[in-house]
Amino acid sequence: MEGQFINDTKKIHSTLTFNHVSYSVSNGNEKGNKTILKELSGRFKSGELTAILGPSGAGKTSLMNILAGFKISGTEADLQVDGCRRDSRSFRKMAAYITQKDHLLLHLSINEYMNFAAQLKLGNAVDEEEQTAAVERVMKMLGLSESRHTRVSCLSGGECKRLSIALELVNNPSILFVDEPTSGLDSASSLQCIELLRQIAHSGRTVVATIHQPSSRLLEMFDHLYILSGGKCMYQGSVADLVPFLATRNLICPNYHNPADFVMDVAAAEHGEVSVDLVDNVNRSVNHETNDGFFHGNGRFICALSQCVMLLFVSFLFFFVVS
Repeated sequence: MEGQFINDTKKIHSTLTFNHVSYSVSNGNEKGNKTILKELSGRFKSGELTAILGPSGAGKTSLMNILAGFKISGTEADLQVDGCRRDSRSFRKMAAYITQKDHLLLHLSINEYMNFAAQLKLGNAVDEEEQTAAVERVMKMLGLSESRHTRVSCLSGGECKRLSIALELVNNPSILFVDEPTSGLDSASSLQCIELLRQIAHSGRTVVATIHQPSSRLLEMFDHLYILSGGKCMYQGSVADLVPFLATRNLICPNYHNPADFVMDVAAAEHGEVSVDLVDNVNRSVNHETNDGFFHGNGRFICALSQCVMLLFVSFLFFFVVS
């Protein structure tokens, strides 16, 4: 990427918390409704790049659409921003949503697109000089400066994705939702895209992305995982804690195996109906203050406790020998 992320003078750090998120749709000609999401709870922090993972039909996009405010009908949810109940009108101004498909007009250049976006999003409250500075800052950050006069029809898939992200960053949102950002991109472009989102998140923003089945390299770039199975959360926590957490449930990820592939197999019941047990563990851990997954809240405590016991044993042995 050309250049590094440059923090705006407007620094916003917002944490998104959601509790008891449920979503159901009509079951067609049959009686009753079909439940898509079932009592989901979690927290997406500022400064972190969060991935919502799960097999097809698990409810990834539905959850993100509800959190972004795009789905209202058929939903039940307690949504909070920084501990306060979310206000839909103000939330639209502080959040941005980037769809899976890039809906771009082919005959506009990058420069024309960015200037139009600045005029529409920033409005008359920001003078022309500041609008130009905002456009230049975002274009430099996303590596689009050298292609500023190139039409969309001549851009690569990776450049189109970066342009879609750039258009939403003009007004400096604090929360960014991205639906399947690597869809249609090759491995190199996918790495660049996720690295870009990571830089944006680490600048203080909350970035949430749905992703179907990332490679091991892509998985390591995320700070936080929220994994769905059948509309329920079966894991939420860090990437480093994922494999140890599964091991506590006798689900051993083979060496040199992509953890994302393994956990998707678990979510799809390839290893038996173990996801119910994982969901129960997550539901219990939601009540913990950290809310960062069962292993994060319990496994590390056990490790620390064992270290203390070992230290006490060594001290006692030393005292016995000296005496």
